[in-house]
Amino acid sequence: MKVKLDIVTGFLGSGKSVFINNIIAETITNDEKVVVIQLEDGETKIRKDFINVKTFMYDDEICKLDSFINNTIEESNCTRIIIEYNGTESFEELQYTLSIHNTRKKYKINDIYFIADANVIESYILNMGDFIIPALESSNLILINNCFDKKEDKINEIISLIKKINLNGHILKCENNEDIGNTIMKSNLFSKKRIKRLYMNIRGERN
Repeated sequence: MKVKLDIVTGFLGSGKSVFINNIIAETITNDEKVVVIQLEDGETKIRKDFINVKTFMYDDEICKLDSFINNTIEESNCTRIIIEYNGTESFEELQYTLSIHNTRKKYKINDIYFIADANVIESYILNMGDFIIPALESSNLILINNCFDKKEDKINEIISLIKKINLNGHILKCENNEDIGNTIMKSNLFSKKRIKRLYMNIRGERN
C-alpha cells in the first residue's frame, strides 16, 4: 500500500504550520506514523509533543525531493507524509516532481490544502498568479486565514475570486491562527479516527 501524501501550501506567514499542527492533532491515530517535510523555516514549528510524528527540513532542489521522500519512507516506515510548501516556489514543478515515474513510487498524493492570508491573497493572485493559481486550482481545501478585521463583503469578494480559479474546492474561513483548530473541528471535514475523504476536489471522487 502506498503512503498517503498531503501538501499544505501558501505564502510564508499564512498559517501553514499552525494548520498542520491542528490537522495532525485532529486526525492522527495510534497506528499511524506521520512524517512532516518542511520546505521552509517559518516562525511556527511543528509540535514536538506529537507521538509517532517526525519532522524534517528539506533545503535541496525540488527535482530531488522524490528521492528524499522515497528514502524517508524506507527509513521511517511512515504511513502518511505532509509536505509544507512555500507558495513563492513553483507548484507546477512540485507536481511534476511528485508525478513522474508514478508506478514506481511508494506514495500517492492524497489531498492538497491552500492556506490563504485574507490580507494579501487578492493582490498575490493578481500580481503573482503564475505561482498561486496552479496551487489554488489543485487544492481540495482552501482556508482563508486572518478574517478577523474584514467586513463580510470583503470576505465574499475574496471567496468569489477564489471560486473563479477553483469552483469545486471546499473553502473555510477563520479569524486568525488561534481560530484554525476550532475552524477545522467545526467544519466536519475531518474526524478523530482518520481524515475523511474530501470528495469535492476538482479531480472527481476518489477511491
